[in-house]
Amino acid sequence: MSRSRHEEIVQIGASPEIFTQQPDRCLLFSPLKPATVRFPVSSQSFRSGRRASDAPGEISALDHQIAAGGGTTSTLEITPARLRASKSKRSISQRERIEELTRADGYLRQELAHYKEKLRAADACHNQTRKAQEMVAQAYETVTRAYDMIEGALEEFDQRVAVSERALLDYWRIPFDTSSEVKPF
Repeated sequence: MSRSRHEEIVQIGASPEIFTQQPDRCLLFSPLKPATVRFPVSSQSFRSGRRASDAPGEISALDHQIAAGGGTTSTLEITPARLRASKSKRSISQRERIEELTRADGYLRQELAHYKEKLRAADACHNQTRKAQEMVAQAYETVTRAYDMIEGALEEFDQRVAVSERALLDYWRIPFDTSSEVKPF
């Protein structure tokens, strides 16, 4: 299977309900076999350095894993199919509604904790990247200074060797000729 740079391929597993954001809006997959789902990805997300699954409202691979495990996420709950299904639900008792809201509160708190940790991790990554960038800039300056020092040392070496060669040739009263090559014996 060839992979276009404008799509992300996600393997999903057994789950009674997995929805994708395709042009035809929602697809329901069979719980019996895994399926490959392609998500449209804008080229903007590649330029900004973000993955398509990081955009708000887009179903991520993590959402698929949670759904495959029998759970749900806020992103999955706002898919058109889930919203339609919630409108056509039968009437439930107040006790059942309280239990349903308590479960929703639990998974929303867990999701919030996940996103907070993700933000802290992103901040830490940003700080480390900034420190590394500063270190690279300092290393560049150090390497540039070292290169200049080596270049200066080589120039001084060439000058001193040339002076020494002239002195040796003067001792033997041989004229110093820069245009001719020395021929071996």
